[in-house]
Amino acid sequence: MTEWAQDLLISRGALLEADEGALRALLPADVAVALRCGEWLSLNFEAGAGADDSGEWIDRLGALLPANCPLIAARLRQRAAVIGFDAAGALLSERFGGVPDPGLVAACVDATGGNPFLLGELVNALVADRVAPDADAAGLVAELGPETVARSVMLRLARLPAAAGPVAEAVAVLDAQAEARHVAAVCGLSLEEIGSAADALAEANVLDRRRPLRFVHPIVRQAVYGALGSGLRSRLHARAAKVLIADQAEPERVAAHLLLCEPAADPRAVQVLRAAAAAALSRGSAVLAQRFLERALVEPPPVAEAADTMGELGAAEASAGRELSRASERLERAG
Repeated sequence: MTEWAQDLLISRGALLEADEGALRALLPADVAVALRCGEWLSLNFEAGAGADDSGEWIDRLGALLPANCPLIAARLRQRAAVIGFDAAGALLSERFGGVPDPGLVAACVDATGGNPFLLGELVNALVADRVAPDADAAGLVAELGPETVARSVMLRLARLPAAAGPVAEAVAVLDAQAEARHVAAVCGLSLEEIGSAADALAEANVLDRRRPLRFVHPIVRQAVYGALGSGLRSRLHARAAKVLIADQAEPERVAAHLLLCEPAADPRAVQVLRAAAAAALSRGSAVLAQRFLERALVEPPPVAEAADTMGELGAAEASAGRELSRASERLERAG
C-alpha cells in the first residue's frame, strides 16, 4: 500500500448531530489536522504506508451523517491535503445559497492554493461584504490577500467577551506551548476566566479546543500576533519570559522570548541567556549561541559577570567562524 491522504468537507452541523463515538471508530490512523472553515469542517486524514486505502470507511462514515447533510467531495489523493474545484464549488454554493460562477470558484481555489482554512476565510469575507457570486466577483478575489484573514479574525475577536482579546494575544506570544496556567499569568487572569475565554475563542474558530491552547491555524496566530503594537509585543514577551523562568522552563524556550523584548537589567535574564547559549553550543548551534550572548550583554549583565559573558560571546563567535577579529578582541578583553 502507498501513503495516502483523504480530504473531506463535512457540514459541521452534520458532524455534531452524528454519533461522535461511532465516527471516531471509523477514522483512519494518524488523524493529522482538523481545520474549521466557516460553517463547514474540513478534515484531512493522513495515513502511512500499509493503511487501508480502499475507501470503504468513507461509505460507512457517510451513513452516520444526517441524510440532509451529505459528505461532500470525498476522495482519495496521494498526499494532497487541499480542496479542489468541486469541493470548493460545494462550499461556495452552501455559503452563498446558490450556484456560484465557475470563474469565481476557480479564482478562490487559485488564490488559496486549495488550503481549507484560507478558502473558508476568503469565502467568509466575500459573504460578509455581500459580494454576488458572479463572474465579476472573480476579479475581486485576487485583491484579497492575507489581510483578509487578519480582518476576519480581528472582527471576530472584537465581538467576543473582553477577556478573549488578551487571551488570544498571550497564546500568540507563547505560541506552540501555551499552557493555560502560563496564559493566565501573562494575562493576569484566573484559570476560570482563561477557560471561559478559550471556549469563546474556540466557538469563534480562533482557538482549537485542544490543550495546550493553540490556534486553529498558524495563519490565525500570525494575524493576532501581527496586530500587536511593538510596545505591547515587547511587554508580552517580557511577561512570558518571567512566567517561564518562574516555572523553570528550558533556557532556550525562555531565551526566545528575551530576544523579542526590551532589556531590563535583570540578572535572571542574563543567566537564562547564558545557559541557553551553552545548550545551543552543545548542539553545534554557534550562531544561535552568539545571538543569545549578544542579547545578554545588552541586558546588561551584573558587573561581576560581564567579563565571563564577553568571553563566552567571543568563544561562540570563534566557533561560528564569523567575525574572527572581533572574537579574538572579545576573548582578549575577557581575559
